[in-house]
Amino acid sequence: MTLYVSATSPRLKTSLGALHPNIHHTEEKHRMDDAYYSLDQLLAENQKIPCIFNINVPGMGYLEGAHERDVSPMDHQHTKPTKLKTTFPWVKIQAYSTIEIPFWLASILSQQEEDENQNYLTIQIPAAFNLQIRNALAASTKNVNLKNLAAVSGGAWYESGMALLDMIDDLKLKVVLHKTFSDRLTDVMDLAARPPLRSGQDRSSTSANTTSGHHNNDELAMGLDSWERELLLAGQAVSKRLADWTQMRLIS
Repeated sequence: MTLYVSATSPRLKTSLGALHPNIHHTEEKHRMDDAYYSLDQLLAENQKIPCIFNINVPGMGYLEGAHERDVSPMDHQHTKPTKLKTTFPWVKIQAYSTIEIPFWLASILSQQEEDENQNYLTIQIPAAFNLQIRNALAASTKNVNLKNLAAVSGGAWYESGMALLDMIDDLKLKVVLHKTFSDRLTDVMDLAARPPLRSGQDRSSTSANTTSGHHNNDELAMGLDSWERELLLAGQAVSKRLADWTQMRLIS
């Protein structure tokens, strides 16, 4: 495993170090400083997260998209209030409204100043990390398609989880992330060590794939997170170099 990780990018090495539950996340913050040019990082921080605004925010109603709200400004051509779209600048976000905003914006607004009595908003747990998903992972980490859970962020489930931990204190979530990664890592390494298919060969037709374990690994490969895919590619490269070296030794 150490050999595979050493072949990955510096960003992933830093992220994997911060994933351990015994490391305080604020000490290993791996956000924009260490991953400024990471596509996975940009996708993870641009996806939306549900938040409850604790105060009225004037002029920011457009964050709710194209939904309509009843507002009080009088239409100059009518004598009664009209229903205006939230794209108008005077429309405000009502306190205790739940709105989905990008991770990067939620991270800024969730930071409480020392002289303030309350946060601007309360972060809600996204569906990809809710209790149902955690229970499914507790039952079997290998049967959960992490790629689909983080489809909006390009399959960056761990990256999204770490971005969430930058905003909330949830040790249980960090344990879930670490356990999921650890449990699936052995199978990722097994996938990396499997010889590549020859031209025109179907994996299902090989005798080595008759066991349920190989079928499970094929399903796992379809649902790998972006970190796992990077480790898989690194492992395959290492395995190929080892095979080439072994072949050269046999020839010589």
